[in-house]
Amino acid sequence: MAHKVFICHSSTDKAVADAACAALEAQRIPCWIAPRDILAGEEYGKSIVDALASCQIVLLVFSAHANGSPQVRREIERAVSKGKIIVPFRIEDVLPSDAMEFALSNTHWLDALTPPLERYLLQLCDSMARLIQKHRVAEAPLWKPQEATYEEAERKAREAEEARVREAEERRAREARKAEQARLRDAAESEAQKEEERKALEAKQAWIREAAEQREQNEVKRKTREADQARLRESAESEARKEAERKAQEAKQAQTREAAEQRELNEIRRKARGAEPANGGAKATAKPTVGSTPRAVAPRTAKAEIEEPKSGSHRLPGWAWGGFPGTISGLMYAATLVALAVVVVVAVLGLRWLIGPDSPPSPPDTNSNPAATPAAVPQETLQVAGNTLPSAQKPDSKEMARKADALYYQRRYAQAAQLYNQTCASGNADDCFRLAYQYQFGQGVAKSDAQAAARYAEAARLYDQACVSGNANACNLLGTMNESGEGVAEDPARAAGLYSKACDGGEAMGCDNIDRLHRTGRDWLKEMH
Repeated sequence: MAHKVFICHSSTDKAVADAACAALEAQRIPCWIAPRDILAGEEYGKSIVDALASCQIVLLVFSAHANGSPQVRREIERAVSKGKIIVPFRIEDVLPSDAMEFALSNTHWLDALTPPLERYLLQLCDSMARLIQKHRVAEAPLWKPQEATYEEAERKAREAEEARVREAEERRAREARKAEQARLRDAAESEAQKEEERKALEAKQAWIREAAEQREQNEVKRKTREADQARLRESAESEARKEAERKAQEAKQAQTREAAEQRELNEIRRKARGAEPANGGAKATAKPTVGSTPRAVAPRTAKAEIEEPKSGSHRLPGWAWGGFPGTISGLMYAATLVALAVVVVVAVLGLRWLIGPDSPPSPPDTNSNPAATPAAVPQETLQVAGNTLPSAQKPDSKEMARKADALYYQRRYAQAAQLYNQTCASGNADDCFRLAYQYQFGQGVAKSDAQAAARYAEAARLYDQACVSGNANACNLLGTMNESGEGVAEDPARAAGLYSKACDGGEAMGCDNIDRLHRTGRDWLKEMH
């Protein structure tokens, strides 16, 4: 029997080609397929050329492998040159290459892209039968089935299905390997991301350690500065005491000199009064003559000179009384010295009352950087911050704030907390910050993180309003809170912006803080600039 159909296929698609061959032969359409129909001892190329010459239809099992096979291209070229009918049976969605497109451009395709393959094989058999009938080459009824050929077709179809299943399993295995590789890549990327997060955390911890060290250094500087101030105060007090003692000693010496002068003057007067009776007797018995020496006149003259100051001594200077100062002038001089000494003592006692009996810990300093422990805020700073806040303080509120500071310096924390609570309610941001500090560390009040957070938040709100109104000092204080995370969320970038605004507004502490951030080399500060 002459072969009607030549099956051209790639060796990779042999299972599909065998299934198609079995289906066609089951319908009594004889097929030629290599290597089945090549006799032993014949040349491979000659057998293929002879088969192409004797067949009427060439069935091309088209796939990616067939598209790239040089042997398939040569067989199709031979078929085109001999004028054979070519039926492309496409099993993969692949576009033909340039050479294949040239040979198959005017030919209708039969697609078998989606499983199962059996339904496409029936369609293929029907198409082949019609083509053979059209050219009047049929040798027997085409649709009369034969049991043997049908069983063979079923067997080959099963084999083709098994091959397809194997290919599907291999494809799933390949996809599983790809998925596993993708999972491993994701795991590696996750590890890299965790490593980056760990390094970022270490950098943040290093920054926190640097901030703690900076706070410790600032605390040491603050304590050194306070010790120097205390030493200067003690030195001033000592000098004032020495000056008061010196003036008191001079006053005492002046009093001693005055008493000695008074005693000497009384002694002279007493001697003068004791000489008066003798002078009187001489006056009664002796009469002076012209040219004689009046010996009795000398005592009277001495008496007159001594008694004369008795009526007008307040008009005579000190040298008129034998080189000693006058009584009234000396007393006035002593009284002046005593008054000066009293004034100095009162001034020293008043200064000690203002400063306090000792050197207690200072209240929180809202002007320092956030890395430092809070210290006392000067009264001038409180007055400036209070005048520029939205709720202006009344004069009694300012006086209350000063009293609260004095109580805090004297370590009377409970009373200071009561006054800070009132001044905070009246809109004093600095006192809100001090009260929050007391609640945070339990100074004079029960330790309460909630109360501390509320007072910090109120202080932050008031500082923010004042900063918007143009208060550079409030901008700097709000920046310290943003950098340390007290009262507001920790936001170093916003803290840097507030420091810059404070510096632009003329606040020296803001310039120092922004310079400190530049020196520490923060990455977010570099990106911001």
